Amino acid sequence: MLIVIAFLVTAVIVGGIFITRNIGKTNDQIQEEDALSQLQKQIEKINPVEEEYGVGNVANYPVTSEITADDLPDIESIPLSVTGTGDINLEIFSSPEKAGENTGEKKDSWLIDIAKKYNNENFTVNGKSISISVRNVDSGMGMQYISSGKSVPELYSPSNEAWGAMLESKGIDIEFQCNMVGNVAGILLKPNAYNLVKEKYGSIDLQSIVDAVINGDIVMGYTNPMKSSSGLNLIVSILHTFDSENPFSDEAVNKFEEFQKQIPYIAYTTMQLRDKMADGDDLDACIIEYQSWANMSDLQDCKFLPYGIRHDEPLYSIGNLSSEEKEALDSFIKYCQSDESQALATKYGFNGESDYVCELPEITGSEYIEAQKLFKEKQNPGQSVAAVFVADVSGSMDNNQKLVRLKESLLSSFGSISSENSIGIVSYANKVYINLPIAKFDMTQKAKFVGTVESLSTRGETATYSAVLVATDMLIKYKEQNPNVKLKLFVLSDGEKNCGVSYSKMAEILSGLGIQIYSIGYDVKNDELKNMAMLNEGDFIDANTDDVVYKIKQLFNSEM
Repeated sequence: MLIVIAFLVTAVIVGGIFITRNIGKTNDQIQEEDALSQLQKQIEKINPVEEEYGVGNVANYPVTSEITADDLPDIESIPLSVTGTGDINLEIFSSPEKAGENTGEKKDSWLIDIAKKYNNENFTVNGKSISISVRNVDSGMGMQYISSGKSVPELYSPSNEAWGAMLESKGIDIEFQCNMVGNVAGILLKPNAYNLVKEKYGSIDLQSIVDAVINGDIVMGYTNPMKSSSGLNLIVSILHTFDSENPFSDEAVNKFEEFQKQIPYIAYTTMQLRDKMADGDDLDACIIEYQSWANMSDLQDCKFLPYGIRHDEPLYSIGNLSSEEKEALDSFIKYCQSDESQALATKYGFNGESDYVCELPEITGSEYIEAQKLFKEKQNPGQSVAAVFVADVSGSMDNNQKLVRLKESLLSSFGSISSENSIGIVSYANKVYINLPIAKFDMTQKAKFVGTVESLSTRGETATYSAVLVATDMLIKYKEQNPNVKLKLFVLSDGEKNCGVSYSKMAEILSGLGIQIYSIGYDVKNDELKNMAMLNEGDFIDANTDDVVYKIKQLFNSEM
């Protein structure tokens, strides 16, 4: 009887603990605790092996975050959208919103359509035929090609004047010719957020929205200013609201840090931001160009507030054009500004908000460059980043020199990682190896990083998601000792998992922990790496393209 009574009492106590264990906890807390519990069970099964390598010579590799000509792919890897065949041919590097595709609601091919029509008109100068070639190169990348001298077209048309100003500050011979079509950047506010700001702050402008973000009244996301015209415009505009006389004063920088602390999401691409705004309640506001918003039916109930400099698609000439090239350029500009061409632009979403006038003073190229540097320093105020690189060294990575390309990518790009951050490396085949425990990325850790990457070699099968969980466990334990770090995972693989933890189990655990994952895929044959990157708002980079080194360096510049 005593044994039975003791058993019943114990059962009641244990049952009571089990039933009441989650009282007072949020769903996020419960989900995280469950994920941590599942993680530890998996780590015990995986039983990772510690296998550290020696140090390498850091001096053998570039240790700069600057994009160089060597980092950029051959320009021919970016195909021409329009190929001109005239005796006098002018090539334009154009931003994607006017040199992209018309698919679904997107109407991004205005310049392509105009250039094709122009070429068919058979215009001439001094008896010589004229043509236009168009290459779809985003604004920042176009600036880097031109400033490095890797590839210099006759004409350059970024989204806004910031990129032209930066080229001028770098000493490039660039001359403004015209604004091609009308466009503006704006903050998109959901109706409830719009009403809240208007009622509480008495007006709807950039200042009131920034105040609402700082005070935690609304949640806002924006795009990365290292590559986004709208993101760069926003950063500079906000700094000017804090101090119009000196946007980089201590007061302005401190206020920017306050603003940045309230930003939960900085998208790598506009489409990521647009989808997050449309698909849930996480964001009350985001930034977008008017032309893009005009073509999005699911966001038309939102309010659009223009900010900063206009995005009127400026057209610049580069270097000294010949007299005949100048005549050809004047002919093309006149064609673009015709009523018919501008009517097509309006149909594609351009030329809206024509009354908007920028109230900012003229901003120099050096100010834009300084704003980008400030963002890199202050994007995670009060936080550094702890990241683990998960490298696939399975047998399949031996095919097509995938491991060679992986190693080249890391060794060419690690100079973009700030020494304030902390880095570790895990490699895997059928087993998982902890090659570099997480530590501050000082010169000692950089030498170990180089030595580890240089020493990676292929072996065995592919336990991708086991390795992801081991890296996650390393990050969780590092954060226990360093609470203010922000955690990130970088997975470099061909995605051919054939042993170890399943994708579904890994996804369940990672979703509960919220760690951002950036996956870099080499000859990927399924969507699992892409899907993994989307679990917690990371990004996927296709490493099959010629611009993988550039993309990874840009990624590290933005995130590390």
